[in-house]
Amino acid sequence: MTTAATSPEPTTTTDSEARATATRFQYAFKTALSLTLAYLIPMGMGWPQPQTAAITVMLIAATGLASDSLQKGVMRVLGTVVGAVIGLTLIALFPQERMAYLLAVSITISLLAYLYTAYQGDNTVFMLTAVVTLMVFNGGDAEGAFLYGVDRAFMTAFGVIVYTVVANALWPVRAVDNTRQLALRVMSAYSRAFGLLAHPVAV
Repeated sequence: MTTAATSPEPTTTTDSEARATATRFQYAFKTALSLTLAYLIPMGMGWPQPQTAAITVMLIAATGLASDSLQKGVMRVLGTVVGAVIGLTLIALFPQERMAYLLAVSITISLLAYLYTAYQGDNTVFMLTAVVTLMVFNGGDAEGAFLYGVDRAFMTAFGVIVYTVVANALWPVRAVDNTRQLALRVMSAYSRAFGLLAHPVAV
């Protein structure tokens, strides 16, 4: 007597699709809200260059993950500060030598691009460092370079903070500790393997 093969439950597929749709909507909503706040708050406070914060939010949203944590936000702010320090240092070293400055910036960006592709963790840190290093350049105007660079760095850090706060305040994604489940699966697989070795199936 043969038994009919059971087909997978359609509700499982429906639930997974619904969760995926909800996750995409939450990610899009958080990104849109971050962009709105990145524009509204600086404009309401009278801060210059609000578009810098909005561009930063878009860059992080395009390259980051929905599960961005507060620790990643802190690291991105540090990357922004490092980029500002590097950019202002290069401007101070080569205030009049345009070609020497461009050569130094090219070498720095090449190194950061290599770290961006080689690093296995949150590589947006290196991306923000490279972006801020380029953004503090004020077209060769050495007089207002410091204030211009500080404004750009501040608005970039503000964009990172806005995105991090929104991502952690609305539908925060918490990491699940599944170490025990993974250990049980590995033990079960080893048990089956040793069972087959001890009692081989005759062909």
